[in-house]
Amino acid sequence: MTHENSASLQDQADGDQVARWKRLRERLGQHRSQLCRRGSLASRRLRNGRRVWDVRFVDRSTGGRPVHRAIYVGSDPVMVRRTRELLAAWRLEHYWSHGDRISIRVCQLMRNLMRPATG
Repeated sequence: MTHENSASLQDQADGDQVARWKRLRERLGQHRSQLCRRGSLASRRLRNGRRVWDVRFVDRSTGGRPVHRAIYVGSDPVMVRRTRELLAAWRLEHYWSHGDRISIRVCQLMRNLMRPATG
């Protein structure tokens, strides 16, 4: 195999990975509000011994009974790392966006506890 052929194969593989990441991110984004609070990146072994990863969560948006869902990530370590980082970023963003409301509520509770009891 010539150097040009191997380089073009590498470019094609990189393009495939970019396209796969884009599709995976879109699928995860459809459930972002649920994945900010719950869900996990879990591995499982296939019959051939290969380890693959899924994002598993409970979908409560249907209005009826909760539905267990899994979004396939695959076995590519780069995709697994990107998925883990994306979930962590979303959760951190969710945590900080709700932090102000939590702080205000804690302050209100502390103020109520510090007030002298009136009879």
